[in-house]
Amino acid sequence: MNDLIIVLEGLDGAGKTSQAQGLVKWLRNSQRIAASLAKEPSDTATGQYLREYLKHSAGQNPVAEAGLFIAAQAENLEQRILPALQWREVVILDRFGPSTIAYQCARYGVPINAVIALQQHAIPDQLQLRYILLDISPHSSMQRTQSRTGAENNAYDLSRLEMRRISRESYLRQARSDPANWTVIDAELPFDAVTDQLRATVVRLLNNAGHTPAPDVVPAPRSDDSACQPGKDTRRRSIYLAARYRRRQELTEYGDQLKADGHIVTSRWVYVEGRSSDSKANTDELRTRYAQEDIEDLQAADTVIAFTEEEHSPYSRGGRHVELGMALAWHKDVYLVGNPENVFCHLPAVQRYDRWSDALRLHLRGDAQPAEL
Repeated sequence: MNDLIIVLEGLDGAGKTSQAQGLVKWLRNSQRIAASLAKEPSDTATGQYLREYLKHSAGQNPVAEAGLFIAAQAENLEQRILPALQWREVVILDRFGPSTIAYQCARYGVPINAVIALQQHAIPDQLQLRYILLDISPHSSMQRTQSRTGAENNAYDLSRLEMRRISRESYLRQARSDPANWTVIDAELPFDAVTDQLRATVVRLLNNAGHTPAPDVVPAPRSDDSACQPGKDTRRRSIYLAARYRRRQELTEYGDQLKADGHIVTSRWVYVEGRSSDSKANTDELRTRYAQEDIEDLQAADTVIAFTEEEHSPYSRGGRHVELGMALAWHKDVYLVGNPENVFCHLPAVQRYDRWSDALRLHLRGDAQPAEL
């Protein structure tokens, strides 16, 4: 199991979220390395509860808050991070354990030894956790967070400058106490300069961890005629799977087959429980986040595989039609498995297959013959 987890830490406004998202896209698209993005609080049940709690009650009960963070971290590990590691994906984390120490312990006096003990119990020893601190001054943190438009306000964003100074000092102490596992980057630099330093650091960490991505088979320039020939295009792909949510378990199996063949599956929704946009428990905020994640995953893919329903099926509607249109507009390779549900399915750019086994064998594995009926 590839057990490398790279955690971006730092004060609010340091650019962690934007850099983490860009880093995953760069790893997938430019480096052809399977990578997953996770964040804290996560979208697990405990993580969602914690998000709501922080909007209104951050800092009111620091001990309970620290316990919630550690519970969310353990749940995130079990449900998101460890499954990604099992498929040899590099995990990029937007905050993790050090944030609990920098905020709940340093700011509010929660005993650090108790928090560390719980974190050590929740995090397996064999995991390689490497931390990158995007360091900015408390004043810059205050300026950047206050200039955000459309961002959620919580007690952390409204905290005093002194509180940010305390958290920054905690981060720097953690980095100084464990230099083998921490790297500090000056996040006051221009965004692109920070990106360059971040990428160089990640390359070093990957090399030190002995990470060897599967070799890429670079295809020859394709013509309109050769693009459809079975057995001609077996390059390693970044693939987005589109289907109705009720088929998630089925698509999980297909995604596992693709990963076993060395492909990258970018569609996070396939591997996340309880993420249906139709769920009555979902808020408008959650649905918006799901849509944003799906767009990011679709952009990160070079290939989109849409699974349709039987003719006259009551499930013939769904977000996959939007994703199919976006994939065509972005000139992705598009495969269709199943019945053509709309006029776009008949376009020459869409490669159609009756069965998943044929799509897998003929195009994704390059076998010569379709599977037997």
